[in-house]
Amino acid sequence: DEQLIAGHPQIGYLSQHFELRNNYRVHELLSMANKMEPDEAQKIFTLCQIQPFLKRWTDELSGGERQRIALAKILINKPRVLCLDEPFSNLDALHKSELQQILQQLFDVLSLSCIMVSHDASELLPWADELYIMRAGKVLQQGHPRLLYQQPNQPYCAGLLGTYNLLNEQFACWPELQAMQQEATQWMVRPEAIEIGSDGAIVVTGMVTHCHFMGAFIQLTVQLQGGGSILVNTSTTPIEPGNMLQLSIDATHLHPFPQPFN
Repeated sequence: DEQLIAGHPQIGYLSQHFELRNNYRVHELLSMANKMEPDEAQKIFTLCQIQPFLKRWTDELSGGERQRIALAKILINKPRVLCLDEPFSNLDALHKSELQQILQQLFDVLSLSCIMVSHDASELLPWADELYIMRAGKVLQQGHPRLLYQQPNQPYCAGLLGTYNLLNEQFACWPELQAMQQEATQWMVRPEAIEIGSDGAIVVTGMVTHCHFMGAFIQLTVQLQGGGSILVNTSTTPIEPGNMLQLSIDATHLHPFPQPFN
């Protein structure tokens, strides 16, 4: 029944270049912006985890603390929609994790609608209900994060959401791809969908050329005997370059692109 337009007071906006006024204590800054009853405001302060430094001066705060205060300052204005512009871009991994947990609690407790802009898929895929991929001001694809991750409509969209292998004319000799030539000229497969072994519908052989430890997994670059190379994510122990492997790909993990894209 009501359309919120740009500049509407019920749109809260947190920029990646936010500022807090100097020469104020935190509680003074928040009291000037507060439109809530004291109990409601304290609930926000608790959710944003800023109560321990309400009496500090604003120039005594770390970057993560300043960002949580800026967020609380917006929320005590009672917005209906919260817009976040690259909210984690200036934070280290520890403070990024803390702010992500705080935001998740806020969404759950306040039932707040949120629009977040980010170039990092790991910030969007876990909790977004609807994902929009944009380029040059145009929406290229929209839908549930899982759908866009597994079935991107072009390589640009695939690349924004994570590492992928693009199988094109180099791999046309694979019998399984020849049978699918009528459907597409390029196919995408994510590195985690490729398994070491010979149990899949498509089995290829190649030599490991690089092995990179990525923390939660190991990423292999494998040069295939028939030409071309692919990336493989595995949780197994490191495999030294020079080793030969058999790799399996389930055909259901191959996503076709209808036409070539740049």
